[in-house]
Order: sequence, then C-alpha cells, then structure tokens
Amino acid sequence: MLAPRQTMAVSAESTPLGIDVWQRTDPTFATSRNSAQPLINGSQIFPAMEDMLSKAQKSIRLDFYIFSGSEAARLANILVERQKAGVDVRVQLDPHEGDLPVFQQEEQPVIDFLKANGVKVQFYPINLLPSRNGVGEHIDHNKVVIVDGQQALVGGMNIADSFLNNHDVMVKVAGPVVANLKQQFDDVWRLTDKDGTAPQDEPVPAEQGDASMRVIGTGLNGRRTAEAVLIDQIRNAKKRIYVEMFELSSVRLVNEVIAAKQRGVDVRVLSDPGDHSRFLGAPVPTGYPNLPNLYQLNGAGIQVRWYSLAANQVHDHLKLWIVDDTAVVGSVNWSEAAMHTNAETSLQIKGGAAYGRLLNMFADDWNNHSEPVPSPDLYRRGLEAAIRAAS
Repeated sequence: MLAPRQTMAVSAESTPLGIDVWQRTDPTFATSRNSAQPLINGSQIFPAMEDMLSKAQKSIRLDFYIFSGSEAARLANILVERQKAGVDVRVQLDPHEGDLPVFQQEEQPVIDFLKANGVKVQFYPINLLPSRNGVGEHIDHNKVVIVDGQQALVGGMNIADSFLNNHDVMVKVAGPVVANLKQQFDDVWRLTDKDGTAPQDEPVPAEQGDASMRVIGTGLNGRRTAEAVLIDQIRNAKKRIYVEMFELSSVRLVNEVIAAKQRGVDVRVLSDPGDHSRFLGAPVPTGYPNLPNLYQLNGAGIQVRWYSLAANQVHDHLKLWIVDDTAVVGSVNWSEAAMHTNAETSLQIKGGAAYGRLLNMFADDWNNHSEPVPSPDLYRRGLEAAIRAAS
C-alpha cells in the first residue's frame, strides 16, 4: 500500500463562511419540514419524473446538465403536450450541451423540437458563475425538476442513453423546500430571459412530512453553501461519516475526513470505478481521479471500497454523504469545481424515512455491491500507459 501523503494543515483564512452567514443572506438556505421519497436508479426515477410532468397544471421548471437521447425525447413530448395545454414550461440547460460530441449530437435535436413547439429554453449563464483563484470549470451541473411549485425532483441522474442504467438517486420532495428550489430557478432565469415573461408565482407549500430539509449547493447570487455545510458536518460528526461519491478529488475534504477518523468517527468511503476513456476519447486510468485519494484515506485507516458495476452500468454516479443523522444527496461531487465554481444543487435531509432509506441503500451497496480497490501498482501502470498513449 502506498504511504499516505502528509495531511495538509487547514488555515483559518481558507475556512468557508460560517453556516450562520448563509442563514442570514441566502433566502433559499432555509430549513423546513418536508416529505421526501428517494428514488433509486432509472427504473424508479424516470417513471416518477414522467408522471410528475404529465400531471402538471400550472408550471414546469426543468434544469439539467445533460438532456439528450431517447429518454429526453420522451420527456420533451410530455413538455410540449403540457405547453400546448397552457402550462408555463421553462427548460434551463448547460450551454455545453453535455460537453462531449456524443451528447451534443443527441441533445440539439431535443432542444430544436422544444423550441419549435413553443417551449421556452434558455442556457444557464455560466459566464456569471463564481471563479476560484481566477479559474473555474463553470458548468450548470444541476438536475432539478419542479412542478406547479408544489413538488420537485432533485438528484444526480443525467438524462442520456449511456447513463440510464447508472446507479443513481433522485429525491421526490413536497413542502416549503420546493419554494426555495423554485426561487433559485426563477432568479437565474430572469438574468437571461429573452421574452420578458416573468415566471409565475405559486403558493408556498405548507410544511409536511417527517424530514427536516434545506437546499445546499453552488451557483449565482452568492450560493456557495455546499462546502460550508459539509465541513461543518464533518467537524461535528460523532458517530459516522459514510460517503458514496462519483468524483472524490478535493484534497481539503479528504483531509477533513481523515481528521474525523482520528477523532474516532466511523468513516467509510465507497467510490465509482467507471472508465472515463470511452467518453473522453483518450486513455485514462480506470479509477481516475479518485484512486489516489482513496489510497490516502486507506493509509489513514479509513475503509474504502469500489462499487461493483453491473454489466449494463457505466458509473456509480451517486453524490451522497451521510453524517450521523443527516444525509446530503444531489449533484454535488467532492471536487473543487462542485464546491466553488459550478451550478450545483443538493438536498440536506435530517431524520425521517427518507434518511433511513438512504442509509439502508448505502449499507446494501457497501455489503452487497462493492469490492476492494485495486493495488496502487495497477493504478500506476495504468497512469503510465495513459501518458505514453497521449505523448
């Protein structure tokens, strides 16, 4: 096993703004009681999404990083049908249209179809997103659906044929948190609204259900709550920190969980083993970029494993962390871009049946769908082969 890298000291100057600051300044960062239902994998997510959209009576707001392929076409047909029925349908997408040609070629026809049938489509103004040290990845990485201002889906599932069988989660919610999500969408929409038709207001849903929830993430209008929430959780953890993460590349967060482990917290990390080479068109070592950080975590005594992908799965695409009695799930990876420069949305869920189901899902993934990470020597050889192929 590789020797762990030296844990970096975290200076006071680099500590994120305190949670109290966000509570005072960000109107979408409000805790309320809501109902929440986790939907696991495409077999649960897409039927629920289609059902929600098809029943919309007043408004639909949809914000996605990738919106392409056959499932996007099915959803687009529903959006057009609802638009023709008088529903105010607004679609917000990342202007890269999925970044890669394989997604762009399938997304543009969907966009053209929506526009030709009167659906309002805009690109997220990523040029206005915050930078960190003068640079930033700057993508709209959100995966959010809001219907009638009364219910929403938030999670990590992209809409692309390649990813329909990914292991992923979205949470169906009802309650005041939906109004926070709607405000977040509408505030951004107004920045690039081309026809001047203001999004219509809808009543704020009453508190309901058994989950204490709030919206966290990164984006415009000062939204940079994800890292602040996460570090606050880690530093105050008493029992457990369970992480199931598609991208785990933040050195700062790795060091924070190592410090928690040293305090006696039970820390377990389950990560994605997916092969990015097929999409990037260039050789990339399997496990990139997570494996070096997994080796460091393991060297500090933390249990780390890989998700065992089924034959039809491309990625374990979850962005989930569970700290004591609270779970956070959504689009936020443990990466610098997710924490600081992308547009991202996750939900913090404390207690209730939804928290219990997410905890049980993690336990099932850990116990029944995971395997040891490969040796450092295997990763080193893969990295050397990628460098040779690129040179």
